[in-house]
Amino acid sequence: MSEPLSLLDRLRQAPPAAGFPKRRTADRAPASAAQRRLWFLAEADESTVPYHVPVAFHIDGPLDAEALERGVSLVVERHEALRTALVVDADGLRQEISEPSPVVVERRNAESVDDFLGAAHKDACEPVDLSRAPLLRVHLYALADGSHGLLFVFHHTVIDAWSLDIFFGDLNAACADVALPAVSHQYGDYAQWQEGWLSGDEARRSRQYWTGALEKGYPPLSIHPRRNRAAGGPRGGAIHRFGVPAAPVEEVSSQASATPFSVLLAAFQALLHRYSLNDVVSTGVPVACRTTPESESILGYFVNTVVVPTEFDKGTSLTDVVRSVGQRMREALSHQELPFDEVVGAVAPHRSADANPLFDSVFVMQNTESATTLSLPGCRTEPVHVHNGTAKFDLTLSVVRESDTFTCELEYATDTFDADWAEEFGLAFGEMLRRAPVSRSLPVGEAPLLSEETRAGILRDTARGVEPYRIDGTLHGLVVEQAARTPDATAIVADGANITYAELDRRSDALAAVMAERGIGRESVVGVCMRRSVDQIVSLLAILKAGGAFVPLDPRLPRARLAGIADDASLALVVTDEQCLDLLDGLAPLLVPDAETVPDAVPTARATDPSGLAYVYYTSGSTGKPKGVAIDHLCAGTRLEWLRRRYALGSGKAVLYKTPLIFDVAIWEIFLPLLTGATVVMADAEAESDIQHIADLLREHPVVLAHFVPSMLEVYLDGVVPQEYAHLQWVALSGEAASAALIERAAEHFGVPVHNQYGQTETSEVAVGEGDGDSLPELSVIGTQVGAYRLYVMDASQELVPHDVPGELCVAGLDGLARGYVGRPSLTAQSFVPHPYPARPGERLYRTGDLVRRRATGEIVYLGRGDHLVKIRGCRVETGEVESVLLDHPALTSCVVIARPGPGGDLCLVAYTVGREAGRAELVGHAASSLPWYMVPSAFVHLGEMPRTASGKIDRNRLPEPRLSDFEEERPWEEPQTPLETHLAAVWSEVLGIRKVGRRDGFYALGGNSLQTTRVLATLKASFEIRLSVRDFMHAPTVEGQARLVMAALEKKAAALLEENGA
Repeated sequence: MSEPLSLLDRLRQAPPAAGFPKRRTADRAPASAAQRRLWFLAEADESTVPYHVPVAFHIDGPLDAEALERGVSLVVERHEALRTALVVDADGLRQEISEPSPVVVERRNAESVDDFLGAAHKDACEPVDLSRAPLLRVHLYALADGSHGLLFVFHHTVIDAWSLDIFFGDLNAACADVALPAVSHQYGDYAQWQEGWLSGDEARRSRQYWTGALEKGYPPLSIHPRRNRAAGGPRGGAIHRFGVPAAPVEEVSSQASATPFSVLLAAFQALLHRYSLNDVVSTGVPVACRTTPESESILGYFVNTVVVPTEFDKGTSLTDVVRSVGQRMREALSHQELPFDEVVGAVAPHRSADANPLFDSVFVMQNTESATTLSLPGCRTEPVHVHNGTAKFDLTLSVVRESDTFTCELEYATDTFDADWAEEFGLAFGEMLRRAPVSRSLPVGEAPLLSEETRAGILRDTARGVEPYRIDGTLHGLVVEQAARTPDATAIVADGANITYAELDRRSDALAAVMAERGIGRESVVGVCMRRSVDQIVSLLAILKAGGAFVPLDPRLPRARLAGIADDASLALVVTDEQCLDLLDGLAPLLVPDAETVPDAVPTARATDPSGLAYVYYTSGSTGKPKGVAIDHLCAGTRLEWLRRRYALGSGKAVLYKTPLIFDVAIWEIFLPLLTGATVVMADAEAESDIQHIADLLREHPVVLAHFVPSMLEVYLDGVVPQEYAHLQWVALSGEAASAALIERAAEHFGVPVHNQYGQTETSEVAVGEGDGDSLPELSVIGTQVGAYRLYVMDASQELVPHDVPGELCVAGLDGLARGYVGRPSLTAQSFVPHPYPARPGERLYRTGDLVRRRATGEIVYLGRGDHLVKIRGCRVETGEVESVLLDHPALTSCVVIARPGPGGDLCLVAYTVGREAGRAELVGHAASSLPWYMVPSAFVHLGEMPRTASGKIDRNRLPEPRLSDFEEERPWEEPQTPLETHLAAVWSEVLGIRKVGRRDGFYALGGNSLQTTRVLATLKASFEIRLSVRDFMHAPTVEGQARLVMAALEKKAAALLEENGA
């Protein structure tokens, strides 16, 4: 049955409503609220099929078909609802009741029961005309073996589960020639009574109750879809059936002093929370809505659906949910008479055509005492399942008690889920309940969902295909070996100049000797604060050759942050260039390499221990201080070895080096080609965002591998016309989530495979996606584990979770993990934990903090962060660090920082503040004095107080959307003075998403970033056919300044044309 009766439906816990009189008109009645809703849905979907109710039986024995037909006719005569049509007239939708007439049972033939079921499924999907009675079809199939198949197809507007009991009880009596008592009331009487009740005090009180009960919202289930949802019409549906032992359910019921209904609904909602991570899970529960004695004997569509919302936080246990469900149901049953559409109108007046209002899931508990059985004289009848092939909701779980088992039927929408997903959901539901007597007090997020057998299967699948290898050597040692093999090959191309492997080896040896004289040795930590240049790479190799480890420093960082890193890392030396001397003065001893003056020196004894420290990368930290990730040569080498095996490089091939050294992708862009005899093609200093410069390098050099951050790739694809890349073989993405749509677009532009790589500084890249035709465009599929790494999806207690259940991605890799965090043993212990399933004793597991789902195929889908770390333009940002810095401002008493799309669509930081209101410029300046540019919030929203949950925690989901003015600088505004300035101001306004731009407004003061810089440059190129560099832009970042640059470029272009034409 598609709408079975809830066990609670028979428990008339609501106070009885006043009885209702018979109506005066015999042939018509108002449509009930429930009928109006189903009529509206049928019109919206242009289909009645989702609300067809098929009931089928296999009949063995001497069937009297004529007696059956007479019996059906008698029942239809007794109950007006079965003779009712829904028609529209000047007064709206109403019931039109026909006079009794014989019902014709359609007779057909079928070979077998299976053939009958196939035909019955098709019959159940045949549309019904709601304006023509009866809304009932009966089909009798004669089977080849002499038995019969019988199918009834009702439309839900005239029947519900309780009414099915009435129908078949009457039909059994009629077929047995048993006299039936007269029917005192009909469904039309109820509909007329309801029309008046809706304008009364009880209805008003119920509206007030539901408005308050649902004030926290009703978010849609964010369970990750498998397929594109159908654009219109009825949704396809299917059924998965499974069983759950009754004993643990009864045990928990006894422990919690609750009903099995409450335990089962609580487990269903808890599992939906695990799959969706929703803080509120709202489930619809059908109730009989027969609150008067008269209604109990009426056949018709009384059933109403009440909403049961349950709140979850990290500490919520199954016991908590059971109690909440019981309380909510008791309250809901006291207000069950208010029709569902009335509740929707009160709390969610603005509906979406693509989503169900208030809930996406339904829970139904059937009554084991149901009389929906067919009894025919001399025959044996057996119910058989027929489904109409549709789904009214994302998920509907129906449960019935059968002996010592709860038999479950999960109806799921096939445009969202598939059969494998439904099977795994059923297994997880059963396992949650089996373990519930022991785990009921655990937080729901830690409740075990896997059987031992399923867990063992996941571990086997994870271990399959792992490539264990150990790198015997150091990064610099491997480069030296390559230099010995190909001394005359080109190692680096930069600024039009070439440097050979032999020259690179000689210069780095000489600089290493100087460093050794300055005391640099094993485990010494040396800062590198240099623009991208040959000297930069020479310095990295020299530090390693001297036995030290390098720390990349960005000259664009505030001096206070540089000083903090220097102190935290205990820098023994900083290698820099002339441009950065003033910035670094006093932080540590300085060394400026000069290729012309550094003499040849006897090479130092090179450290060859792979366990030695290679480099330290500083990333954002939640305490307000950046944290240093210590990487040894083994960890770095593990990643490089996988890259060497994956990408066939060698002499005559090149890799593009354009990533700033402070991002660890630069390590692979430098060392991968140098380990394989290929060439490093170096982008100009500070030109990593100059998309035309990047395109020129890809076109003019034999670059076979190039890396992009996804947000930068979008800008590149927007601004560079498709062209032939003669040498390019692969494009790699990492640093941010990349959608399947972006990957597809990039593959089309470049004409080569696009690999979506995933990793962290603590592990290097550990997964790669190489394209997935089944992915939805918005998904970020990070692929499957690679190389020596093993990836696990775990809950908060380090238990594995089923496929498609969100969990934290944890990484294991022999020799592939960082040592930990410099000077932070406690943080290291929190992030690098003992492996519960080690490949060798003592193996560690790195907890990434990233939320993912693993598909049954092994592919991993990235969902976001489980903590407050975000990626802004490819940079890791701990929002807690930003909050800590802002709270140092004396005006603020509370602060929350989250990532949200800005006016231009890019993800940016938004700070919500409480306290004395401070100006945006003041707060920006305060943040910029301690934080790098990408960590300074783009918008500031001042609040009177923070929104909070019932438990008193800040409710981040209720923080308001920032207004456009929250992104804008308080500034004196000066109007553009020329047509060119007006045009440039309009370009800026569109890119930045702000209302007006003055001629002397600073682009970056307005919240602009490097990606938006490239968008402006691309627009100028398209408008004027000129090319401005990022450096030009940064030197004149005002409308006034850029107008001068554009005019100069246009004059230069005009002069060239005159010269070309001989003028």
